Amino acid sequence: DLYRPICRYLTIPAQAIYEGNPYLKILKYLRKSQYFDRQIIKEKQWEEVKNILSHAYEHTPFYKEKFDKLGINPADIKTWDDFSSLPFLEKTDVRNNSERIYADNYDKYVKFYTSGSTGVPLEGYRDKDCQHFKHATGVRTVVEAGYRLGERVYCLYGDPEDKLSLKTRLRRKLLTRERFLNTLDLNDASMMEFAKLLQRKPPSLLWGHAHNMYIFANFLEKNGIDD
Repeated sequence: DLYRPICRYLTIPAQAIYEGNPYLKILKYLRKSQYFDRQIIKEKQWEEVKNILSHAYEHTPFYKEKFDKLGINPADIKTWDDFSSLPFLEKTDVRNNSERIYADNYDKYVKFYTSGSTGVPLEGYRDKDCQHFKHATGVRTVVEAGYRLGERVYCLYGDPEDKLSLKTRLRRKLLTRERFLNTLDLNDASMMEFAKLLQRKPPSLLWGHAHNMYIFANFLEKNGIDD
């Protein structure tokens, strides 16, 4: 895989600089911070929780009204027991309050949807900092599992490539190195083609929904493909 070091040490860092995306720096911090002393981690967690509560109260009409009705001010929450007394956020709260639940001091950056695995998907927005941090945490997960930046990634996922833009196709080929088995049209022919790709150019990371992995594994077993 001659392109792997080029992708890891040149293409990926260059693209991050070009996009102004600090996820590689965040990734370095995350890989280090997971080994911090337990007490330091707890203190940092509590500091972030307090920041979130204050921010929600000051910049989100929905939460300010919710807290005021309960007679709670973020400054009153001093322990984890205090925190556990807060009411749960329900999906109906999100759906029924629309713009009132979004912070007024953040530009809406990109809309996202949950998977809907427990019912109807929810929609929301992420700002740039959140997007970069989420990217870094996702990479950290697979790096800790043995993947290294620049290596091939194969995915079993609902992703019809014929509907992708040229920019997205180039990005996947040259940057993320992702290849997809489209599980929205899963059949013997497509799974055999994917199996041959795995044999010809093995990836270091294979991911997908568990049920699709199960279907593909059964297909491999049925066809005596055991390498």
